[in-house]
Amino acid sequence: MSTYGPNNLQIVFSAGGLTHFGGLILIQRFLQRLGVRRAFTDGVRIHQRNHHYSVGEMLSALLYPLILGLGRIETTEPLRRNGVFQYLMGLPHYLEATTLRRFLQRFGVAGLPAFRRVHDRYRQALRGPAPQAVLDFDSVGARATCPCSASTG
Repeated sequence: MSTYGPNNLQIVFSAGGLTHFGGLILIQRFLQRLGVRRAFTDGVRIHQRNHHYSVGEMLSALLYPLILGLGRIETTEPLRRNGVFQYLMGLPHYLEATTLRRFLQRFGVAGLPAFRRVHDRYRQALRGPAPQAVLDFDSVGARATCPCSASTG
């Protein structure tokens, strides 16, 4: 199994210069352990003009900022200058907002069904099969009455 990002990293939360990205290493290790990037790279195939980044890397570049609370693609611009973030992501450079937007446009059309299949595999592996219920309604309506709702008039 190949790994992404740092392998020998000491985690210390006592330094005075901590950023709000300090917990990202824990998220990175968790997603790495689950193999999320590899699953998306192998399970989701879409046509891309350039192949500098895999589908898994592109989705990770969108997922990490969402986890960090950066709700818009435009707010990820400071991450392009944050070397620690890029190091933890395992990317040589963080993607430009325009590149992410174009990827989302292509992904929404071509990649969403495959993304759902990967998601369903993870859900089944982590939770077990989803419960199913069958509701059968007759075309003839039946009137239900309750003695407590009888009119008093």
